[in-house]
Amino acid sequence: MVLQSQARLPAARTAHMYRRSHRNKFIPAIIAIGILSLTGWGLMKLWPSGSNDPETEIAALNSDGNSNQTSEDRAGDAQPQTPKPMKATVVAKKDRQLPNPISKQTQSRPNRSKPIINIEAAQAVLGKDVSGASSTQLSDGDPTRARDRIDDGKQHQATNQPLRARLSLSRALASGTLDLFQADRTRQELQAINNRLVFSREVVEGDPFVKTHVVKPGERLGSIVKSEGLLTDWRFILRINRIRDDTSVRAGQKLKLITGPFHVVIDKSDFRMDLYLGQGAQRVYITSFPVGLGENNSTPTGLFRVRTNSKLVNPEWTNPWTRQRFTADNPANPIGERWIGLEGVEDHNRDFQGYGIHGTIDMDSIGKQSSMGCIRMGPEDVNLIYEVLVERASTIEIRP
Repeated sequence: MVLQSQARLPAARTAHMYRRSHRNKFIPAIIAIGILSLTGWGLMKLWPSGSNDPETEIAALNSDGNSNQTSEDRAGDAQPQTPKPMKATVVAKKDRQLPNPISKQTQSRPNRSKPIINIEAAQAVLGKDVSGASSTQLSDGDPTRARDRIDDGKQHQATNQPLRARLSLSRALASGTLDLFQADRTRQELQAINNRLVFSREVVEGDPFVKTHVVKPGERLGSIVKSEGLLTDWRFILRINRIRDDTSVRAGQKLKLITGPFHVVIDKSDFRMDLYLGQGAQRVYITSFPVGLGENNSTPTGLFRVRTNSKLVNPEWTNPWTRQRFTADNPANPIGERWIGLEGVEDHNRDFQGYGIHGTIDMDSIGKQSSMGCIRMGPEDVNLIYEVLVERASTIEIRP
């Protein structure tokens, strides 16, 4: 009798079981290969592409355009864009329409006081060596040196040395290294000093821009200007000596005189005119005025001088677009009661015609681009500028 353990079925089952057991030996290997493949794929995704050279990896990061951005900042950027800080700066510059630079003290924009004056052109204007006329000569552009000069100026002012205080603060301002708040604060301090040194009857000993004159019998202010070689208008003598009019001058009267020359720098981006006195190493800041400029940025730039025989009091004016004529004494005359004609002295602005500095009856236009290209000023401000700018000696620098 054949036992079941010796039958064919168990033998077949045994063979089957052998085959199944043989096949199962490959399963762990397959699983291991799969795990290794997945691990390798993951490492390739995480490992930076390119060379393992650290310099190559740093270059790859820098090429991103902003390696400091977080993933949230980069999300949605389909292509490289202008960095956000630069974009914000451009927008702020376009929207800036403030008439008074003091109102922008909270901004951190650097002071743009570094001059771009063309020395060769200035020499042609003044007919003399003015290599030191640019305020670049007054400072070395070192921020630390500028702060030291501000401290020196304050110390000189505290010890009643206004001349030295004015020179130190002017050099600090001319450095171009002060931020907007510091520059505006320095201008205010200088204006306070000049209220004493320039716009009062007081004469401080040693002032290089001041002299005195005792009126002779029969003298008039116009003749005093010529005899003393002053580079100002005779009306400026009335202003600083608190005299009502020319007929009030008496023989034997002692007058304070400012020798000049005065110059102005107009900063279009700030709608500001800065008044300076002197040139070279003695050039000092005096005061500032808000101005209006040409619409669509039409006010030209560069170095200018006062056009010969162009200074007018209570002028007539004809609108070049509408041909409407405004006679003298007309209260509706848009250019007010003072006109100072300008002419360019550089190759790029010699052909500009018809531009000038004048008053306005529209005070809302100050601090805006509203004119036909001229520089507008308030009535009292333009009166002063008329008195201090003269032919042949004064320069007008207009910066972008």
